[in-house]
Amino acid sequence: MKISILSLFVILSFSSLFADYYSGGFAETLLLGRRPNARYEAMGKTGVAEDGYLYTGLLNPACIGGLEGLSINYSYDPASFYFIDDDAWYSDYYGFGLNYKDFSFYIDYYRQCWGEMTHTDEFGNLIDTYQQVHSLLNFNSSYKISNTFYLGFGLRYANWDFYPVYNDDWSCYLFDLGLLKKFEVYSNSNSKYIMNIGASLSNILNSKVSDDPEEHAPRNLRFGVSNNFIFKDPNLSKITISSEFYKILNSYHSGEDDFSFNNGLEVTMVQYFILRCGYYYQLNYDYDNSYNKDHLSEFTYGLGLILPINEIFNNNLIPLSFSFDLTMLDQPSYTKDSNWDDFYNLSFTLNWKFEE
Repeated sequence: MKISILSLFVILSFSSLFADYYSGGFAETLLLGRRPNARYEAMGKTGVAEDGYLYTGLLNPACIGGLEGLSINYSYDPASFYFIDDDAWYSDYYGFGLNYKDFSFYIDYYRQCWGEMTHTDEFGNLIDTYQQVHSLLNFNSSYKISNTFYLGFGLRYANWDFYPVYNDDWSCYLFDLGLLKKFEVYSNSNSKYIMNIGASLSNILNSKVSDDPEEHAPRNLRFGVSNNFIFKDPNLSKITISSEFYKILNSYHSGEDDFSFNNGLEVTMVQYFILRCGYYYQLNYDYDNSYNKDHLSEFTYGLGLILPINEIFNNNLIPLSFSFDLTMLDQPSYTKDSNWDDFYNLSFTLNWKFEE
């Protein structure tokens, strides 16, 4: 069965050679840009091989197989883009995940609000104002084929609310496939090393966003490795080192804007406090204009805090934990002479672990 699943994954990946092109532009911010999670941004945009976190369902639906019990997440991210005022642009994220025996389910809603826009006639006279909102609704499921192998399926609905005056909303359904394999490399009385290998293929049906002009959503291949070193030392409980790459398989500008290599490090100290850092290198299509950047290369960092409610109150009847994650980073622009404001991301997660 595992061989059949891997064969299907490879066939779908190669089928992108015959898919219609994604030309870039409007879909990038919602589908390829920043993700609504502080841990992801702080760890160099890695996550395709990270299990047990809700946001990873956006990257690899198989990853939610590592959820324990019930998880609820909220993230908030204010920033400034292009001509958007500082307080006008923001994004928020609501996620809900549930694991029961060999099945995990996850639903979330990601929204980008671009503030108040104006609609004018050809003479510049104001016709109307409206709120521009881009949104992504996701439903993922993961099945544990064995104790170390997970298969995930995802369905996403993307909507770009551009010009309601003209009823010009663009939308599409995206189907995703993901795999996650876990290896226990070694284990002893004081520590163990678990390596995760994850891969995902998004938009496997090459969904069309609009007919006029004809526009297709990007089809992404992600592949990554997460190395997890777990210790019984209370001062240093876990170290995670992640590497990941993604490629847009149906890019119109093949080889010029379709590749990114990401790396992340996470250190958990005294069981509750977390430090993170990372680095990513991303190619951009510069439209043959020397004013634009042909790549982004950025260092990232952030921190986290875990509060195990059951341990704090010494009550095992309430297996509840709360985590808080934060990152504050420079917001890289795509032009050489522009400086955008910094951005920060706040993420809150509540987890209720079921008894086995």
